[in-house]
Amino acid sequence: MPITPAKKKNITMWLVTGSVVIASLAIIGAVYYSGLFKKDCRVIERRYCDEGTPIVYDGQPAMAFNVPEGTKIYAPFDGAFFEEDDNLFARGTVGIIDSSTFFKFVGLHSPAYRGGESVMAGEVVATVAQASEFIYEDTQSNLVIYFVDAELSDYFDIR
Repeated sequence: MPITPAKKKNITMWLVTGSVVIASLAIIGAVYYSGLFKKDCRVIERRYCDEGTPIVYDGQPAMAFNVPEGTKIYAPFDGAFFEEDDNLFARGTVGIIDSSTFFKFVGLHSPAYRGGESVMAGEVVATVAQASEFIYEDTQSNLVIYFVDAELSDYFDIR
């Protein structure tokens, strides 16, 4: 049975349509698995965000990370930056002015602001410095992040 020009056109149309559908599914799959549909943690570089381990630190739900020197830490909201030093680890804090909401990070770092300076959401407030010892031994972490009067799950996918 010979293939007529009409059948040839129909077969070509189905092949092109099938190829477009398969390519579209491949692109959607690649975007999904790349993490673009995941919650943006907004406080640490995206490439390290999913590497955190949920822990409890200072009585608060927290995320523990082992990140390289130079990793950027971002302000999750507008506020003021503060530094604390407990002689063991440097602690940085961004607090919303006139509220009890704080973003806290613990680990050796180089601050980008002086204590009391205003910061805007998304600005780099510090970079991780080389850690000589772990902050949280169970996870061998050099950076711990937690919030006071804010939900950790608003910033991280916690499993």
